[in-house]
Amino acid sequence: MVSPIRTLPVELLAKIFELFIDDNTHIRDVYLISRVCSHWRQIAHSTPQLWTRPLTVDLCKEKDIADGLKAWLARSTPLPLPISFMPVTQAGHVNPAILDEVLTVAPRSSSLLFPPMYDTSLPLVRRLAQRSLDSLEEMDLGIIDETDNLPLAFIVPRLRNSASSI
Repeated sequence: MVSPIRTLPVELLAKIFELFIDDNTHIRDVYLISRVCSHWRQIAHSTPQLWTRPLTVDLCKEKDIADGLKAWLARSTPLPLPISFMPVTQAGHVNPAILDEVLTVAPRSSSLLFPPMYDTSLPLVRRLAQRSLDSLEEMDLGIIDETDNLPLAFIVPRLRNSASSI
């Protein structure tokens, strides 16, 4: 309780946390900071900037990580965040709980990037297109295996960079 670091203003400590976090190890770094003490955990959990580094999501993860993903995404609110996806190697094996969390946060995503050399499920792309993507600036849908003739349309007012192959 009498440690000098406890006298630092919360804003300064949050800025130090931000500077400590590396983009390549940000998930581990944020959790390390959160484990030091309850005071640091409270500051980390209430500093959205710590939770908005590029996030790679595996939609096919069989192990249920949806709760952890939900907590991570909630802590990044209200800021936009970049999301990229691991390849979906087996069609139909997308974890619905993980997909629901991603679709919930899609309106505030700054980027949605699917692997460029892998097929992206058309039903998944259609579900994304139903969302308001007001914060989206970059989108790569990968290779879309078009099996129907229904048009695919997105409303993305801030989009600066887009790519896909049909």
